[in-house]
Amino acid sequence: MRYTVVETDFGDEETKNFGKRDEFVSLTSLYEIKTLATISGDFENTENEDPVSECAPPPVFAESNEKWLAIAVEDDVSIFAISFDLQHLFTQPFRAGSCICGIGWLGDSHILAVVTTSMDVLFLSAESQTVITALNFPSTTPCKRAFVSSDVLDDICCLSVARQDGEIITLRIPEWSVLTGPSKESVLASCKESLQGAQITRAVSKWSINYLVCTGNLLIQ
Repeated sequence: MRYTVVETDFGDEETKNFGKRDEFVSLTSLYEIKTLATISGDFENTENEDPVSECAPPPVFAESNEKWLAIAVEDDVSIFAISFDLQHLFTQPFRAGSCICGIGWLGDSHILAVVTTSMDVLFLSAESQTVITALNFPSTTPCKRAFVSSDVLDDICCLSVARQDGEIITLRIPEWSVLTGPSKESVLASCKESLQGAQITRAVSKWSINYLVCTGNLLIQ
């Protein structure tokens, strides 16, 4: 199943579509609960689908920074721009069976890291709406869950991908300000060159990992 049907801008039809909610009411707080977007399966394109696989709910991952929101459902990633409202920009379909197991933005930039079970890491640009490049991180077994974290220190972006079994792989990307600067003429070529030439290090934790925070040269789990 491809999850590429994205709907937004429900307006006054929100209650009609989703019904009324049981909301907590506070007399001293002013807030509003609103459905901004829905992502659903493309039921018109299911010719080659396995009926058995449709019984299980798809894996869903969501990550945001100050400007962008990414939601991955099975093998599709939908990108939204965050401002006063939520604007759907595009949905990037990945190869069927990629099995996305984690996503994460590289700092506050437009670059999203998408990790698959085979430890392929694909870098997606929200601004250019395209896949910049893909790397294969060294690993001996499939990944069930990846926790992605990043930090920028001295113009070096450190991207860490931690597997559920304790294996941690870190990518150090130099000249980060150049890749995320205002000039867009050669940003894709520069990003691709820097990402492919970045230094990769591997470590193993003694404990299973449920979360990871990268703070430059320090990893907190």
